[in-house]
Parts: sequence; C-alpha cells; structure tokens
Amino acid sequence: MSFLKCIFAAMCVVLLLSQGLVSGVTRCLGTCEIYRDCSDECKILGFTTGSCIPPDNHFCCCTRFF
Repeated sequence: MSFLKCIFAAMCVVLLLSQGLVSGVTRCLGTCEIYRDCSDECKILGFTTGSCIPPDNHFCCCTRFF
C-alpha cells in the first residue's frame, strides 16, 4: 500500500511541476485597430508572442511563457 502512495505522490509532483513550466502571463493591450502589428508590439514590450484574439479578433493580447 505504501508503494502506491509513493507512486501517487510522484505523479502529483510531476503534474504540479509540468503545470508551472507551461504557465505564463497574458496581458491585453487594447484593440487591434490601435495595435495593427500586434505580434511586433508585444515583442517590443518583452512578451514572447502576441495576437488578435477571437471571436472577432478585436483585442491585441500578449503572452510571456515561463
């Protein structure tokens, strides 16, 4: 039974670490009418990537991954 507890604990640690490595910060700057080249604007501000988000591709949102 303690072997199963160790396996379960190891799986939990791996799951928590993997979630932390994939997380990031997202910030929406404004409309894509103002930020015409959303990706370049985000990179200038130090973000990894940027795009106009659906459904209407109205807001320019930047993401920085850790």
